[in-house]
This record gives sequence, C-alpha cells and structure tokens, in this order.
Amino acid sequence: MSYAFELLQVLNNDAIRELTIFASKNDFVQLGLKFESLVKKVNIFYIYKEEDTLLGVTRYNKRLVEDKNYIDVAREDLFHFLTNARFGEDIEICIRYNHHNEETVGIANCVYEQFKNHSQTTKNPIYARSLHLQFENVSQLHSILTSFNPTSIKELRIFNFKRVKKILDFGSIVEMDHWKNAKIISLYGFFVNIPFENFSHCEDVTLKVKRISADDIQTLVNICSISPSSRHFHIDYSCLNKHVTEQFLDKLYGEQQINKSGKLVRLIENKIEFVHESFCKSIYIYKISDKNDVSMETSKVLTSLPSKSAMLCLSNRLIMEKIVRHFDFAELVVLRRVSRGSRRCVDFLKPDPKLVAMNITMKTAYIIVDVFGRYNNTSILYKYPGTRVATSFLKIDHKADINNLSDDLVQLLKNQKTALKELCATLKPLNERNYYNTTKMEDWQLSVDQFIGMFQATFSSRDNMLAVEKLNLTTTCLTRTTQILENLDPVAIKTIALRTMSFLEACLQSVDVSRSVLPYSNSTKLNKFSVPDVQSINDLASLEQWRNANELEIENCVVECDIEKLVHFSKVDIRLRSISSEDVLYLKEVS
Repeated sequence: MSYAFELLQVLNNDAIRELTIFASKNDFVQLGLKFESLVKKVNIFYIYKEEDTLLGVTRYNKRLVEDKNYIDVAREDLFHFLTNARFGEDIEICIRYNHHNEETVGIANCVYEQFKNHSQTTKNPIYARSLHLQFENVSQLHSILTSFNPTSIKELRIFNFKRVKKILDFGSIVEMDHWKNAKIISLYGFFVNIPFENFSHCEDVTLKVKRISADDIQTLVNICSISPSSRHFHIDYSCLNKHVTEQFLDKLYGEQQINKSGKLVRLIENKIEFVHESFCKSIYIYKISDKNDVSMETSKVLTSLPSKSAMLCLSNRLIMEKIVRHFDFAELVVLRRVSRGSRRCVDFLKPDPKLVAMNITMKTAYIIVDVFGRYNNTSILYKYPGTRVATSFLKIDHKADINNLSDDLVQLLKNQKTALKELCATLKPLNERNYYNTTKMEDWQLSVDQFIGMFQATFSSRDNMLAVEKLNLTTTCLTRTTQILENLDPVAIKTIALRTMSFLEACLQSVDVSRSVLPYSNSTKLNKFSVPDVQSINDLASLEQWRNANELEIENCVVECDIEKLVHFSKVDIRLRSISSEDVLYLKEVS
C-alpha cells in the first residue's frame, strides 16, 4: 500500500475521483486526492527533511519516511496509484509546477513519464473526464495527451507560463481526438494561431490571441450562432486590426444596450450577447438560453435529485449504522443536512466524529475554532452580530454567530469516543487597537468566564469524560486550567502545557497603552521576565488528571508548589518561586 493511503487509512478499491500534483518549490510536492467515499479533497505534502521525507495531511496527521528523498516517495506513491488504485470514470487530473524552478520542472517531467510508461506498459490509457495540464512545448503536450483515452475527455485546460509569451502552433493538437471530444477548452499563458473553426464543437472556450480581425469576430459569432453546442467564448487579445473600432462594431452588430444583468452588450438576433471590453482587451460572446434550454436544465436537476428509495435508505438505522462508522466529523455534518430522516438517524446512532484535535482561540471580539479530523481541518469564526473583524489575514472556512458557539461545541464533542491528540485553548485578547479604542479588561475577562461555562456545559452533555492526550492552555490565571482539566478523562491525559498571561501583557495586546503607565519599562513590549507572575498550583496538583500526566510545561509565570507534587512527571519545564536544600535532597533521593 502507498504511504499516502496508509496515512489516510483508505483502500485500493476506494475509487479516486480527482488527482492533483503540484510542485511549486524545491523542498516539497503536494498531492491532492478526492475519493468517492470522502466529502472533501485531501492534500498530502511530501516535504524535504534532509535525508528523510515528512508526509503530512494535517498538523496532527504526519509520518516520517526515513532514508528516502521526498521526490522518490512521491513518485512511488504515484506509481502505486497508476498500477493498483481504482480511478473513477469521471476522474479529474491536474498537474501544475513552478516553471522558473529547474527541480520542479524535473519533477513534472518525471510525473508525465510515469503516465506515459503506464499507458505503454498496460496498453490501456487512463480514462479521465477533465485534464488540467501544464507543458513546456507542444511536442511534450502531444506526448502527454496520448497517455489518456480520448473518448472520455470532456474538459481540457492547458497552461504554459513562460515570461515571453509566444505564439504556439497547435496544428498537431487540434487533430487529436482528445481535442475534438473536449466540450470545454481553456488555454492560459500563451498565444495560439489556429482557425477558430477548430472550436466549433466546444460549449465553452477561453484563449488568448496575438491579433484579432473583423473576419475573426464574424467567424466567432457565426460559430456561436450556428453550432448547437457553442455557448460561450472568452477571447483575450494583444491588439485589434486598425479598422476594428467601436463604430465598426456598432455598424455590424448594433449599438450597445443594457441587458437584464445591467451590463452593456450588443444583442445579435436576440440570441447572442456580444461584449467588448477594450480596456481589458477582451471579447465575450454568450448564447442566450431559450426556454427549451431552461426546461432541459430543470429536467436535469430534477432527475439528479435523490430518489425516494435512496432517501429511505438514509433513514434506515441498520444501513446507516454500517455507513456512519467510517465517517469523520466533516462527513457527518454533511450527512445530517441531507434530510430530516438522516439527521434523526445520525442523532440516534451517535457515531464517533473521530476528531483528532481542537484549537480554540479567544480574542477580544471573536472566537476561532479549528477542528482537525483525520485528513482535513475546518476553521470557524464566531463573532457577535454586527462586529467588524478584519479576516484577510485569517484562513476561515465558515463564519457563525457567537451565540451558537455553545450548541456547536456540544454537537462536536458530545459523541466523541476516540481520544483527542490535543485540546488547545488560547484565552486572550487580540491586538486590535486599530479597531477597538476602548476595551476594558473586565469586558473580555467576563467573556472568558462565559467561555469556561460553555465548555463545562459541553462536558456535562457527555455520558463520560472527554479523552484528551494533551491539554495546551494559555490564559491569565491557572485556576481556569483547573476548571477545564477536572472535566477531562484522567486515564487519557499525558501532557499538560500551560502558558499564563499577565494583566499588563493582556492590556498591551488589547489597547494602545502609553509608555507613561509603564514605570518599569521603556518599551510598550512587555518583557515576560521583568514582572514575574507568581501563581499557586496546589488546587491543580490535587487533581487525578495531574497525577496521571507524564509531562508538564508551564511558561511565563513563576509557580508556587510543593516539590513532591512534581516528581511523578517524567519531564518538567517550569520556573519555581523557590527551592530549598531539603527539596534538592528529596529530588536526589527520588531520581
């Protein structure tokens, strides 16, 4: 089995619907896979690690392949896919790389060679519905296309990103059955000089030409008008022939008018919209759908809806019990939305969402929840309605009302059976001085208390304690750690990692504090060692979870604690307020 399949825990008979290979730098290769059994596409990274290769899916799903170069590992996996894996009939294959980097170009060439060798060895070209291919020259593209069966191809997207845009001769390409069977053709990054009649079989066309003439424009309009398949042309050009002016187009196709979408178009025979954007040097030609087209699309939608028998299967608990045991949290969320019956079934069966980790970051005006599954992660931004939050620097998948956070946490964790590798919570405000001029300490501290209450409500919704291997908590007060740690399964906990934030440090990150209020510092940046924060951990040390943990790390504060409460840890990294000679002798005895 391939390294990627082992990491994802999928089998060879699990059909691949999408395969993406992307080499952008000289230290990693990205492989994207989408399976019929999975909701989302999964990205696997093959990362250079000196003599080894690090394979990673998410932060918590990694493995190290020793004594193998990352390129060799990626090639081995691709060879496994081509020889053993099952490809879906409608598979989409995408191969992209950084053409400025010789190593990434070499990786792409190796990939193409593997496809070609597979086709020649098995005498069975791969069936692919959609091809997204980057190439160096036309002869290479021709060779690449022969690796795929032309009868299945419906979409061709071709890329060539040379700095100097050249006019490429596609004469040999347009004669291939791959070209003739494609309904969607998009050419990016280069000019082509082929008759537009070679696109008459297409539904959708995007390309770039060096120069376009009046005859070319009329040919495009005629193709769109006569051909039953042609619906959309997008032509970018470098220059127009001198006599192709707006006045010429007005005379040929009439003056511009505003269509139903509010765009300026030239309407041709009430069935074609012609758009010329001279500033962008682009021409768009659309065929207006008539009532028959609309009814056909409606018919397609209706026939694609789930059948009554399929919906009944989703409500059958015996069938669903066998299905949902293989699902993770993302797939269960989708399944619950399919129908009322499927939602009731999932709620009755209470399948394990198989969360791997959860990262919760509390800021002044919002909370971010990162949920990690076996092969994907989802980021959710919770904020108060009407609150303005700058999210351009954040990778957010979903946004939600902060009032729904408590219910969402319950839904995510109430059926979790497998142990979380890490529960990470950062309860501190963001440096939002540009957006919030007056933020009082008690405002966000009250929110922290509310958040702790939400967590305790989540724990109380479960039949047993939540199993967590590592608790990683950042807060202003270690007593908050006690409130969370006491609700975790004492058998599962292995590591406790804590970081405290002083009142002053929190203020500096939430408001613009002037230097005049810092008598012991000449900088608005707080030196965490200049004002040590002394905190007692006796209450924390009395918990069973504390006694069962193997590793302890406490950062950014000085700890008051009896030395006897630390000796059971195999690894300790803390700052003690004081240590006596008796403590030293005791440590010597127990070590």
